[in-house]
Amino acid sequence: MLLRLPRSNGIAQACSCYSSLALRGCRRPHGSQITGVAGTNDRHGLPRGGLASGGPPPAWSAESCVEHWSSYRPTAASFAELCHGASMDQPGFLAETDWLRRELCIRLASSTREALSLPFGMPDHAGLRDVIGLHAETLVYLDRLPQPALPSIVPGASSFFPKAREDSGEAFLHTIEHTLDKHAGVIAAMVKGMYSAASDLGHVYQVVQPQIDGFLERFFLTHIGLRFRLSHHARLRRAVPEPGFVGALELSCQPAEVARLAAKDSRAACVGQLGQAPAIVVREAVVEGGGTPTTCTHWPSALRYVLREVFKNACRAVVERHSDGFDDELPPVYCTIHSGPRGVTLCISDQGGGIPETELENVGKFMYTTYGSYGDLAASGQHGGTPLAGYGVGLALSRLFLRYLGSDLSIESRPGFGTEVCLHLCDVRECFEHLSQTSPWAQP
Repeated sequence: MLLRLPRSNGIAQACSCYSSLALRGCRRPHGSQITGVAGTNDRHGLPRGGLASGGPPPAWSAESCVEHWSSYRPTAASFAELCHGASMDQPGFLAETDWLRRELCIRLASSTREALSLPFGMPDHAGLRDVIGLHAETLVYLDRLPQPALPSIVPGASSFFPKAREDSGEAFLHTIEHTLDKHAGVIAAMVKGMYSAASDLGHVYQVVQPQIDGFLERFFLTHIGLRFRLSHHARLRRAVPEPGFVGALELSCQPAEVARLAAKDSRAACVGQLGQAPAIVVREAVVEGGGTPTTCTHWPSALRYVLREVFKNACRAVVERHSDGFDDELPPVYCTIHSGPRGVTLCISDQGGGIPETELENVGKFMYTTYGSYGDLAASGQHGGTPLAGYGVGLALSRLFLRYLGSDLSIESRPGFGTEVCLHLCDVRECFEHLSQTSPWAQP
């Protein structure tokens, strides 16, 4: 398959946004002679090695990078292993850094290649083109990064490790921090671009919608995993260690505390948009001999996002059903937390009238919204106070955040009364990353 990337400023000047990092040297194309630890292969079956000797090799095109890296399968990491990252020695950390760089290349390439396969010229559509260009740009730069030089001397030569860390790890760390910033708007850009493309395609979009839905689920799941791995590595390397955290993971995360923070955010958003909001009551179920707050190892940033989305939907439903003005007495939204042998469950219940049975199967799908048509949203730009409000992605993204972490979400509706959404959280130390389906271009 001959790949053709959309022509955009990001592709034409691949890696230009990273030029301020001023890295020296780049890696030879795969298969070239490299130096380093001999006779070892990494988890992808690719040869390990240090920096290439000699002058800079010829640069790969963006298309070549996408085609090459998408031929490898991504590897799910164990969250238990990621919890030990802070205690890793220098040689181990450098090896892990090189593995992560390769893993990021594989995931970016697979996601980019599938985006390029979208039908009816969608990859050339504004918004989608920009996202594809940014992914390819990041991939090319990661491909050219120097490989960490693993020590070939016995551990204990302390003068070696600081130099290896500075020369081999700092470039990757700077790249991670820059990538986190550059990719912060990827979800919003992809969703808005997809709505615009759907509007332009008209009734034809209905024909390809199942294919698009599958693509969006895989794309966003990959994006969630990329952001977690980038954030986790950056916090391990650069941030001042936060008590109770290893990287982005909180070892004894208290869901009740996260829920209270999310409730405050959601009520403020609801008041800003609708003029009032119901109370959100967070309570922990009493267990025999209990008294200690429920805890689990989790990614609190993701949990807070998910709870904000669920609370926001619940508050909106209650206000729209029960209010006639701006000072009505509204029934509260309850968040009840249960702890059991299989993990922690948070049940959010409201009296917002429930979801009709005819609509329940569509709730949680990408681009299903009660706001309006694709054309209405494409023309409206930002709506509802947040970049993605009304676009029908909040609940779908929430489910993907949970699934990536080995957890899940369920919805039960009682039409005419209300809705209950339950978040089923496992302790992530018992899970592996949940990755999207294997790329069809990956080697068997």
